[in-house]
Amino acid sequence: MDAPELSWVHFGDLHITDDTQANYRDFLEIIDVVNTHLVPHIDFCVLPGDVADDGTADQYQLVRRGLDRLQRPVHIIPGDHDRKPGSLDAFYQTLGAARLPDAVALSWRMTGPRSLQPLDPRDRSRKDPWGSPSSRFVVGW
Repeated sequence: MDAPELSWVHFGDLHITDDTQANYRDFLEIIDVVNTHLVPHIDFCVLPGDVADDGTADQYQLVRRGLDRLQRPVHIIPGDHDRKPGSLDAFYQTLGAARLPDAVALSWRMTGPRSLQPLDPRDRSRKDPWGSPSSRFVVGW
């Protein structure tokens, strides 16, 4: 017996700033296309981070407005731009995204050529090899 298919739409790296920008209009148009043509064929949608360019509540409000039109469930995870304000409070409060209780924050450092060592993600005293504190954090399941 064949297993049922799992199908989804990936909205990636929106970097929404304001409603006058082409990327916001494109986002709304994609939602319309999903609703019109894909809803019977997909199980859910995913927004995998960098939803807002600066992580402000106003930017998330624009995204929320678009998502309210979407006719499929959506799963949202934060990216580095969503963390720009120093916290993810606006991300979670405005978007209503689940806090990923089953996800684990992982941090890595280079220990040699092609060698990574896990670090405690709460330890912000170490510099990461890419130069940005937020780039050390990866969500893993």
